[in-house]
Formats: sequence, structure tokens, C-alpha cells
Amino acid sequence: MGLTWTEWLSTGVEWQDEQHKELFGKINRLMGLIEGKSEWKDLADILRFLDIYISSHFRNEESAMYKLRYPESFSHKAQHELFKRLVANLKDRFERAEGRDIRIFASELQKLLTDWLYGHIAQEDKRLGSFLQAHGH
Repeated sequence: MGLTWTEWLSTGVEWQDEQHKELFGKINRLMGLIEGKSEWKDLADILRFLDIYISSHFRNEESAMYKLRYPESFSHKAQHELFKRLVANLKDRFERAEGRDIRIFASELQKLLTDWLYGHIAQEDKRLGSFLQAHGH
């Protein structure tokens, strides 16, 4: 059983929500890995996606924050940096542990992403989204 996207998670900024929905889909895919329905390469694919996602999505948000002088940009970017380090740490451990039970890594990554979804996206990004909307972005 996967998670369901709701408007509660929406920031109201189309590009931001579309990118968040992509991440949401990967969380649901991780749930399938935890149930043992996939292979090691499937988790590697998700980690590759995250590298691209983190780079482009955070760049988009940070660019919008700086352009419009978002008052919380420093703390928001600091959260991005922490998330990058957490994902990089998990990815490093994953790369050194090939052949182990994929469900351990999938479960840890799924928890990290779910916490990010409900902690950062549903709170911090919603505030940013309101600010961006108020400033015509």
C-alpha cells in the first residue's frame, strides 16, 4: 500500500508541486522494494534519481528564494544541505554493501524521504510556496 498525494502537501506553486510529486512516486516505489518485489539495481536507480532531483529541485527553489529575497532562505538552504548529506551518507553505505538485503537500505531511505516529505515539504516548502505565490512567482 502506497502513500496518496493530497492537497495538504501542495505548495500551490505548480513547478514545485510537480517535482514533489516525482519524489512522492519514488517513496511509493521504495515501499515495493521493502516488500521484496524488486532487485538491488532498482534501489540504485532511485538513488541516481535522487542525485539529479536534489541538484535540480534545490537549485530551482534556492534560485527563486534568492531572486525574491525570501526571508527564510538561509535556514531553508541549510535544511537542503543537511538532506544532501543524509542522502549521500546512505548512498555511500549502499554502494559499499552490494549483495546485502536490499530491504534494509530501502526501508532506511523510505523513512528518510517520508520524514522529508512531511517535515520539510509539508511545512517549509509550503511557507516558501505561499511566499512565491504572493510575489507572483
